[in-house]
Amino acid sequence: MSKKEGKVIVDGYTFLEEKSSMKVKELLSSPEIWAQGGDVWNKNVHCLGTAIEACYPSEECKQIRELVVDKLLLEGEECLVDKIMHWNDTEGRTFEDVRSLIEDLDI
Repeated sequence: MSKKEGKVIVDGYTFLEEKSSMKVKELLSSPEIWAQGGDVWNKNVHCLGTAIEACYPSEECKQIRELVVDKLLLEGEECLVDKIMHWNDTEGRTFEDVRSLIEDLDI
């Protein structure tokens, strides 16, 4: 683990040192930063699920996930994280779809 300019870097992944200082809509500010499918393993991009984790502490993170799942009316046996990941990775999903969601929820 290393620190650089208010960020913590763990195994090459960058997280904010003070997670609550940035919203998902600030992190996912352009299509180049958004990941889908296998792209999430690129350490410079985030899917919706990893963006939520990067921006919010664990308790608030759970509340944000519940908010997203409720907004999208996602049902099923999967955990919240998997539901969000599957929605993010659905074929045809666009960055504009994700931006619209995070703007509507103001997360």
